[in-house]
Parts: sequence; C-alpha cells; structure tokens
Amino acid sequence: MSLLPRHNPLLYIHRHKERTCTYIDSHHTVIKYPPIRTHTLIMKLVYVVVFCACAALLSLGSLFYYSVYDYQKHMSMVQRTYSTYDPLTDCAAPFGQLLGVADDVPAYSNCNTKFTSTYINYVNLMDPMDNGRRGDPSEMRVIMTAYRYSAFDYYMRWLVWNRGIMPRLVENTNQLWKRVDYFNPAKPEQDWSAEYITNYEEVTSLEERKFNAPRRADAVIYRMDEKTFPAGHIAVVVKVEDDIEAAGGLEKLKDLKKMRLHPRRVYVAEQNCQNQPWGEHNYSRVLQFKWRAVSEMAHEGYYVDPDGLDIIGCMRVGKAMPLRAVPDPYQETLDMENDGDL
Repeated sequence: MSLLPRHNPLLYIHRHKERTCTYIDSHHTVIKYPPIRTHTLIMKLVYVVVFCACAALLSLGSLFYYSVYDYQKHMSMVQRTYSTYDPLTDCAAPFGQLLGVADDVPAYSNCNTKFTSTYINYVNLMDPMDNGRRGDPSEMRVIMTAYRYSAFDYYMRWLVWNRGIMPRLVENTNQLWKRVDYFNPAKPEQDWSAEYITNYEEVTSLEERKFNAPRRADAVIYRMDEKTFPAGHIAVVVKVEDDIEAAGGLEKLKDLKKMRLHPRRVYVAEQNCQNQPWGEHNYSRVLQFKWRAVSEMAHEGYYVDPDGLDIIGCMRVGKAMPLRAVPDPYQETLDMENDGDL
C-alpha cells in the first residue's frame, strides 16, 4: 500500500498560467483536471437575474406607457398629394367646420363638392355629436357610416339617430337608386324595404297623390354630375309645410288640399352641397314640391331645387321585411363533427 494518499495536498501543483490543476497519484502518474471555477457559475447566475429584472422593468414600463398613450395626438399624418391641384385650398368653409344642426345631428363642411375624404366616418349610436373620430372595434355603440362629411355620411347619421335604421352603404346615387334597403344596426336580422318615387312621376288617384307627397325623413336624391356632384347628392327632409304663396292664397290652398294637390315647402338638411354655414336655421335649404296636370285625371308631382340642381326623385323607408334567420353559434358548435376545433 502506498504511503501517499491519492490526492495528497503536498503533491498538488496549481499552475496559474496553464489554468490547470495537476495531481500525482500513488503510482506517480500525472493527472490534469480543469480548475473548479465557482466564481464563473455565480457570475452567470447574476447575469440571468439582472436580465430577468431588466425585462420585467421594461414590460411594466411599456404597459404603463401605452395605458396613458394618446395615439391620435401622436399619429403621423401623411400629406395627401394631388396631380393637378389641391381642392382643400378652395373651400367654401374649412374642412370639418360645423355648418349647422338639424334634429340633434350636426353637419360639417366637406370643403367643396369635388373633394372626397379617404377616411370613413363613425358615429356613436347614443350620442350624435360624437362623430368624426376613428372607430374603435371595442366600442359596440360606435358604427361606420360613409366617407367623412359626405352627403351620404350625414343622411346615415341623421336617419340612425331619428329613425334607428340605416341604408346600405353605396358609392354613388346610381347605386342608391332602386338598389338599397334599410337595416337596424342594433338588430341586423331586421331589414326594411325602400320606396322610390321618381320626380315627375304620374299618378291618377287621391291615394297615390297622398303617398307621393313629401314626408319628414324622406331622402331627396340628386343625379350624378361631374361639374356639381361627381358622386351624386342626397338631402334628408326635416320639415314639410304648406306653401300658401305658391298656392295663390289661403282659400285656394284649402281647395287644393281637398284634392291633395296643394304645393309644399320642403326643408332639407345635408352635407357637401353649398358647404356654407346655415346661419340660425336648423336646415340647410328649402325646396318646393308642386303638382301639375298632364291630363284630365293624371297629375305629376315634382321637386324644384332653388339652385336648379337635377333631382332624380325621393326615397323613403318602406315596410319591415321578414326576419332573416340568424344562426345560433352555440348550436353550430355542438353540431360540428370535430367538436369545434379549427
């Protein structure tokens, strides 16, 4: 038996330059081992702890920053460029300026009729003054209307606030005429038909004259014109009253009313027509509605625009249509063969 232990401290040689630990066993065999670096393990552990602490601080800082961040204030807007001229330099009133309010629904300037915004407008179903901002998908009461401050935008906002329904979104009056129905944004399965009355439409009976006469909430539809309304125009009727002057006096008006042939003054509210403030009025312009005889029994009813603009006719909400079947998502999940897995 050797008198020297296997790892005798006296035979231990630590060579710092070679960074190895050398041992000489009982058989005088030289064995080299790498040194045990305890400080290296401790440093690695410190690095991990510091990294985790920094990551946690950054995460908490990011959560706090974005919780108070106003994205609209800091949103970078890219200036829109035009090939020929900038229509926003030739405004009847600055874009977005309040023009007037009709039945609690505000109307804003679109600058001029040739300008079309690239932003879609949104409105709060519970507050008609809450509009003109970007829609937030998390807000169930905010719905999309049309291009910001267009004629369609105002009509949709007025109708949803005063009647609780909206027309289907279209691009121009050609698509709107005789192709649109109405829906309830709070109950999508319920639709309403649309009634269309052409300007100068001929009728023969008293009931037809009664039906074709203008009513509140009617939409007066204007024809598309590159010089005036490139996408057409729409104005909503906010008030209708008898036109005593056009009838030729009060007594003449009474006689015409018995036959439902009396003239009327039609007050409308609109956006993107003259784009000028309404003053102290709660309407933008006043149209006339008249009757003219085309035969002994037939008459034509027609609108007269004070600016001589071409009117196609008027559109109004019709009868409620049968409820559309709405699938039950819970039952659909139960009926899936794969238990609803994607």
